[in-house]
Amino acid sequence: MKKVTVIGIVLCMLLLFGIIFFGVFFAVDEISIQFENDVTLTDKTAVMNAIEIEKYANIFALDEDSIKEDVEKTVEGNGIEVVNVVRNFPNDVTVIIRERTPVYKIAIEESDQFVAPDKDFRRTNKYTAEELDGVDIITVKNYSVKNTLATEECYCLRSIAKELLTLGFTDSSLVVFIKEASFEEDSVILTTFDGAYLVVQKGNVVPSLDAAYAAYCASAPSARTGRSF
Repeated sequence: MKKVTVIGIVLCMLLLFGIIFFGVFFAVDEISIQFENDVTLTDKTAVMNAIEIEKYANIFALDEDSIKEDVEKTVEGNGIEVVNVVRNFPNDVTVIIRERTPVYKIAIEESDQFVAPDKDFRRTNKYTAEELDGVDIITVKNYSVKNTLATEECYCLRSIAKELLTLGFTDSSLVVFIKEASFEEDSVILTTFDGAYLVVQKGNVVPSLDAAYAAYCASAPSARTGRSF
């Protein structure tokens, strides 16, 4: 009987030690954020302040889905997404974030504000002209949105951005290649920063953009200014 009692006491002590060890040794001590791309319009401080991980909470007990939801809600209009929540044992947590890079600057009808959607048109934040001043972004002309981005024109712009990405551009490089996107009757004219015009047919976006870009690349740089492709 004594032997059983001693074993019981030892087991209880080991259990208590385990609880204390895991509760203290694996308590969250440092929380950091890391953006995996360049940040243009996101307030990093606001994002950091929104991470509601209680210090000294057990690192094993973190609710990743809850953390992602709380952080993403800090930037209105789907401006960011949490890519991962990394546990750096024993005490540190890193929240990895990607900003949905704004690609287009589109005027809002009967307003002095603009939307700045990303390539997927998930970002719906509204901005003033001053807030977008100095941001590398493609200005859209001859078109404005009202209360939705689910329009034929927006689908066309999204297709243009996605096709440029397949041609080797990145979110950040395509906005320093294309300066403006102007809607005409049957086409969208993309004005490059070197003064060339890529003519994209609204009803035939991918083939017409591919052909225009191929012709642009085949031309001499000195002959591009003012020329349509």
